[in-house]
Amino acid sequence: MKIFFKKETGREQSKMSERLIEEIGLFQEHRAIGVEVWWCRFNSLHLNQNLGCSLNIDIPDDIRRSVPKRQAEYMAGRILARQALASIGSNSTEVTRNVDRSPGFPKGISGSISHTRDQALCAVTSNNAINFLGVDIEDLLCHKTANDLSNHIMNTRELKFLNECKLSFRQFATLVFSAKESIYKAIYPYIKDVIGFETSEVIGISENHIELVLDERIGKLLPQYSTFSCQFNMTEDHVITLVAQ
Repeated sequence: MKIFFKKETGREQSKMSERLIEEIGLFQEHRAIGVEVWWCRFNSLHLNQNLGCSLNIDIPDDIRRSVPKRQAEYMAGRILARQALASIGSNSTEVTRNVDRSPGFPKGISGSISHTRDQALCAVTSNNAINFLGVDIEDLLCHKTANDLSNHIMNTRELKFLNECKLSFRQFATLVFSAKESIYKAIYPYIKDVIGFETSEVIGISENHIELVLDERIGKLLPQYSTFSCQFNMTEDHVITLVAQ
């Protein structure tokens, strides 16, 4: 696994973003399993209402009617996905939207998109041995929010793992939140159901991996894949998690 950041510059970035995208580049490359994770920073204040047309990106009506912030998130995710798909050599770089509003990647490609208020991630692979792919990026929770949410995102057994890592409480709470989001995205294509944080539980943590197990109800739907290892990266302001297995 290789982690680096390479900023794309010049005419191609200008053509893609028309100022919406401020930075874009390859964030992680997992060569052994053929997974790439791309990252971008975007500015919703620079959203051009004609950007979808100029880039030939279909924008659903509900997104067109939404606030500029939501439109920018959607556009940034699609622009980023297009770059990621081109990077792995996909014949198509179009990401549609399924009836359930999940992103529809080209046939033979697995993908996942996540965003914060000004950053987006997209993980893609053409490796059909990867059954589950989910990525998530979260702003680091403030102390109050972490305390308020902790009882909703983890139980007392999970909280004990805080003592086994070098993370602060707010970092740990954000990590658990993000890891469960990545798992949800990874298994959603199989379960097609909305699930809560209680459906997966932390059972181990190391320097850059957190392991979780699905509860009995969801585990029965995926009997051979009830345990997931989630890679994480912690920055000063964000937590990034990836499930690829």
